Amino acid sequence: IIWEFYEFDTNEMPLEGLLCLPDSCPDMIFQLTPRYNMPLALGCFSHASRHLFPKNTTLFGIRFAAGVFHRFSNIPIGSFLGKEVLLSKTDTWTIALSHALQDAKGFSARTEIAMYFLKQHCNKHSASPVVEQISTAIVRTHGLLRINELASQPGCSDRYLRMLCTRYICQSPKQFAETMQFQMAICHFAASPNETLEELAFQCGFHDSAHMNKIFKHLTGCAPSTFLADFSPLHAETK
Repeated sequence: IIWEFYEFDTNEMPLEGLLCLPDSCPDMIFQLTPRYNMPLALGCFSHASRHLFPKNTTLFGIRFAAGVFHRFSNIPIGSFLGKEVLLSKTDTWTIALSHALQDAKGFSARTEIAMYFLKQHCNKHSASPVVEQISTAIVRTHGLLRINELASQPGCSDRYLRMLCTRYICQSPKQFAETMQFQMAICHFAASPNETLEELAFQCGFHDSAHMNKIFKHLTGCAPSTFLADFSPLHAETK
């Protein structure tokens, strides 16, 4: 359900902003210093883009797995795709969490506090078991699961799956799978930067380098060779 917890100082960001890459995961973001009790929800990004945060601040973030944000928030996920939304207007419990995070000593303590609050405010009845099953399967296979296999269950048509995923993830199953393949390519490149694009495409399950080129252009606006030449894991926050 929780993809990761993270913390960063905005003074360490590039001047042009943090590079947010598509991963279909929305975030809750809390400002630790200076104290500011207006937590934000940051919607998932459908395309790579730069995002600016206030200077001279320390932020704590909670990244949710795709398809589960509605368990914790009343914000319709489709309404804040790539946008910031104040959580205090829809989910007042996040204000108390903000206070607790600011008073905590250290990152480990903050993650424990966040987990406690999330368990208290998790609405399991609002979950979509089908979407969570699909998203988990796609993430575990890094997008290499055949989409027609997802609709093999009785009463689970392609059209029904697309409707559910668009509602809870803002992407069709195919688009989500392509996003996961893109993420795998980024991680693989970071670990093996000397591989050729053909080798990278093969390792990440693309049909060929032309297929990988098409996905990269759609998600980043440029070819893999251009994007990866400028890519630095130290300055990129996958989002």
